Amino acid sequence: MAVITKVSSLNRKSFVDYTGPTDDFKLKNVIFGYNGRGKSSLSFGLRREFISEDNTNEKKLRYFDKDYVDDNLRLTDPETGEKSNSRINGVVAHFSAKDVKSEEKIKGLEEKILNIEPIQTRIEELKSNVRDAIDSIHDRRKGTANIAKKNKEFEVSRVIDLYRQDLSEAKKIEADEEKLSKIQGDNLIGEKIELLKTLSFSNFTKISQEDIEAAQDIFAKTFDKITIPPAEIVDWINTGIGLHEEGDNCKFCGNKPDLQSIEKLVGEYNANEKQKAVLSLRRLDEKMAELQNTIKANLDNEATVKSSLDSDSKIDNSYQFIKEASRGIANSRGVVQTKIKNIDKKITFDNFKGELQKFNDAIDRLRETKNDQLAKLESQNNSKDALVKGAIGLEIMNDKGIQKTLADIETKTQELDSATKSNTKINGQIQRLKQSQSATSDFSEYISEILTNLSINLKLLVSDDGKNYIIQHTQTSTPLTISDISEGERNLLALLFFYYELFNDNDQQDLKSNIELIVVDDPISSMDDINKMYILELMKQLLDLDSVQVFVLTHSWDDFTNLCYGYTDKPATPTNPATPHGFYEIKKDSEGNSFVQKTKSNITPYNHNFIEVFEFSQKEDTTNLDDCEIYHIPNIMRQVLEGFLKFKVRDHNPTKSNEKSIAKVLFQKEWAVIKEDKKTKLGQLLATINVNSHGSSRSPDEILVSAKFLMTRIKHVDEQHYNTHKEPLGTGV
Repeated sequence: MAVITKVSSLNRKSFVDYTGPTDDFKLKNVIFGYNGRGKSSLSFGLRREFISEDNTNEKKLRYFDKDYVDDNLRLTDPETGEKSNSRINGVVAHFSAKDVKSEEKIKGLEEKILNIEPIQTRIEELKSNVRDAIDSIHDRRKGTANIAKKNKEFEVSRVIDLYRQDLSEAKKIEADEEKLSKIQGDNLIGEKIELLKTLSFSNFTKISQEDIEAAQDIFAKTFDKITIPPAEIVDWINTGIGLHEEGDNCKFCGNKPDLQSIEKLVGEYNANEKQKAVLSLRRLDEKMAELQNTIKANLDNEATVKSSLDSDSKIDNSYQFIKEASRGIANSRGVVQTKIKNIDKKITFDNFKGELQKFNDAIDRLRETKNDQLAKLESQNNSKDALVKGAIGLEIMNDKGIQKTLADIETKTQELDSATKSNTKINGQIQRLKQSQSATSDFSEYISEILTNLSINLKLLVSDDGKNYIIQHTQTSTPLTISDISEGERNLLALLFFYYELFNDNDQQDLKSNIELIVVDDPISSMDDINKMYILELMKQLLDLDSVQVFVLTHSWDDFTNLCYGYTDKPATPTNPATPHGFYEIKKDSEGNSFVQKTKSNITPYNHNFIEVFEFSQKEDTTNLDDCEIYHIPNIMRQVLEGFLKFKVRDHNPTKSNEKSIAKVLFQKEWAVIKEDKKTKLGQLLATINVNSHGSSRSPDEILVSAKFLMTRIKHVDEQHYNTHKEPLGTGV
């Protein structure tokens, strides 16, 4: 068996023409690398290195990564080439003897399966006949009434129930079935309702109480005996002034007018109480003209209203009042026009308010009459529809043909239910026999048992073809797709498939003879603690195998140290061979290029994170910092700050809300006496580690500045702690 000691000339993403590591890989290798450092690229290089040795080596390789579900678990449809979401690949593993007589039993059971298709066809025919009969009665009895049929998508039984409810509601209005049976539908009431809705009556509200009182004051007032031109002349002069500028000749006579004298005189006219009174009455006259147009529009509509509404004395009286008001308002307008022409003349103006109120009251009575009749018609129409629906329901319930067909449907439905239950029972027996004889059944039972022991509510069943699997929920027996289960469950299922497919037996003692290399890239993702420990144990069992080279790569330092626990990485000596286990870390140089180096496995997560932040803080710039590191570095900076605070204060939460306590530790001063520039740097650090640890929203330069600040403050506060943890030789806390 050829053992990979290095990858050669690896050019992939952050690995640039890389050959290494300097310290050769061993038989069992655990490799740590933060996301973005190149784990996937290295695993690619390992596979390429192995396959390039011999074209047949690909069959001797087993590889696991995040794409294992799509690449190995999900079936590919041979016709479409697309991956299945409902079935997964079977694993041939003979853990028990098979029953050779199962085929004969299956054949005997298949002969007992009943053909239910003719029963289903007959039931559908009967339902169609019933629905046709119901719709025929509905169309005939509804007449011109706007009553919709029951939804065509409804089952016949629901349609019958709905018509039974219609009959029950109709009997609340008309209990006598004989009278109810004679009701036919029409839409006369509905048409009249629509006609009434088109009728409109217009009040007039543009003349207010204040307008009328102002006019009455003008009519009662005595004006000074000052002669002013008529209002039309004043308006004409105002317009003329607006057309001239000082020094212009008169545009009418050509002479040079005294514009200032004219403006002064017109100003006196405009300010004169007589002129103001005239203008006020002219505005009232304009509104009275609009009022007369409104009255005329209502009177023009009289014939239409009387033909649309039922005869009512209120209607005749209302129009009589409108006509009387029209005459009174016309007289009042004449009085206003006379007063405008002769503002000094004594005239009585007392009747207008009453005439206007008479008109508006008459309109209100017409509108009230319309609304009363409309409400009555709508009530009648609602009852009419209910009665027609009830009449339709009554005929349906009494139709002997419909009732006979319904009885036949019930009989056939019972026959179908009985046959279906029998077939379900037989198919269950057949499925169990097929599973018991399938080459994949032992594996499905074994994996299902493991999932149960891990409290995962999933199990595998052999598919109908006896070669592959379907996923089922253990409590509800609901079939599930790969997309239905959580990411953690999907990853766990994939790892179980990957691991147990390596062996010929259920004790994982008999490794398949053709396997020479196993590469596992990030086996633990989105799992709870119990499942995580189970998978870690499986990985350690891989590392204990004798006759195969193993590489396990992880992005979690906790998982890395757990995987390495119990093993040693020692070189050969004159008296002892080298240990088979090697521990490595993927790092990046100052140019951002990845490389692999030996690492210690007994460094605590805090110590490892501290070293990472320290080395980053020594950079001069962030030229080669990629997106993964922009996310990763602030995250471990947060963990380092939190770990350091644990040594110093009870409240070690590294957030903005705890800023004053953090400042007291890092500056060894109370908040009030700390300089503003230091507060600003602390605020920038907290913003970086609490924003960038969840998403890259700040610049790389800000991250580097914050890392330098954090390391500087820790060194200042506790130099011994700083020196102990910045080097890999430290044992941590």
